[in-house]
Amino acid sequence: MAEPIATKIKQFGVYTTKDFFMGDYLTKLPTVETLAPRDDCCNIFDSKDLLFLAGILSNKLESLWIYKFEKNNRSIFLLEKDGLFFHPFYHTPIIPDENTKFIRKIHLRLIRSHFSNKFYPYRRLIHKNVASGYKNYHEDILEPVKLVDDKFIHHLFDQKFLDFDLSVVVPPGYAICPYCSIVKPFVQINSSADITWKLLVGRKYGYVLCPHCLGEFASRLLSMS
Repeated sequence: MAEPIATKIKQFGVYTTKDFFMGDYLTKLPTVETLAPRDDCCNIFDSKDLLFLAGILSNKLESLWIYKFEKNNRSIFLLEKDGLFFHPFYHTPIIPDENTKFIRKIHLRLIRSHFSNKFYPYRRLIHKNVASGYKNYHEDILEPVKLVDDKFIHHLFDQKFLDFDLSVVVPPGYAICPYCSIVKPFVQINSSADITWKLLVGRKYGYVLCPHCLGEFASRLLSMS
């Protein structure tokens, strides 16, 4: 059986979350004035503002559509109900004016898929490795990866998102997980096999993860041969 990945990280240097860029949109909740992803992605499917996306998906929406508009050359996203428009998750009424131009409707199924791909690629990687014979390491996490009926792979949208309470204060070094609320992320280092370094195609990646569900806050290539 292959060596558990967890034992391999001991040979690498020590990294902390300070070695990775995590924007304010991972440590602060969107406000009632926030009508678009805070990383200024006009295409919501390029956005890394997972809390804004989680806000949209946290509703028990009667509508399956989010409406995209442009105002002053910036995108905004609104929820429609009975011909009226609202903030997509705080439900405050929004009245589009003459400077607001309708662009398109976006089905929530597509936003769900984008969110899952952005926040749980590492958990999916572990799921694939476990299926291939790796041990399920990180046994201290609250939600170990399961091959069948994994809570965050197979039943992600049956889970409850965090409460969007704007009074929440996030301490330094912590982040907001859309499911687990305020957490202290940890850094996981993964390297390609030894033979890849000998062949000058080795890669070492770092991931900043939620300690409870393995949601990914940030990642980057650390070194290569």
